Amino acid sequence: MKKKKKKPLSERISKELYENIYQSIGRASMCWKKITEAGEFDSDDAIKISDELCHAVADEIDMRTKKLRVLNKILSK
Repeated sequence: MKKKKKKPLSERISKELYENIYQSIGRASMCWKKITEAGEFDSDDAIKISDELCHAVADEIDMRTKKLRVLNKILSK
């Protein structure tokens, strides 16, 4: 069975949620007792983590939306 292609992320979650996730990852990178000893910030890795989190959130929203549509269809009969 062929896997259905997902919509682009920009059509799955709001711009505000997307930006909030990215900003939160950036803020979390500063949560060190001694920031000067934290090492070098890897922005590529932070972007990858943010993208993965955005997709996980979008997948969860899609799954719950699908379940609600099915339930709504059943209840409307």
